[in-house]
Amino acid sequence: MPTSTTQSVDLVKLNIQKSLIDEYRSCIHQEIELSREAQASAITGKLNKIDPLRDADISYFWKITKAGLLSPVAAQREASANLEIVVRPYINIQNATLEQETLIINGMLHDLNK
Repeated sequence: MPTSTTQSVDLVKLNIQKSLIDEYRSCIHQEIELSREAQASAITGKLNKIDPLRDADISYFWKITKAGLLSPVAAQREASANLEIVVRPYINIQNATLEQETLIINGMLHDLNK
């Protein structure tokens, strides 16, 4: 990164005033911040809408898996037992933050596809 002395020499060579560069940097910084805020609020809004549905689906999945452990059909009990072993580390993922929950679900889906 150039030093302030080098920057001022470059500005003189380019015939650009330091105040213009400072104003330009300020505007760029402001634009970046506004862009980040807009993206975060759009994504958060979408996640807030789907999170209760996602939590209900996950809860249903856990209940079906647990119920399968009590099935009178041996094959269903065995399948549920195998499934429960794979998904056990993911119990209570509904309590994670929105972004963490998404990452954890993706990890669980990856493990289920093995």
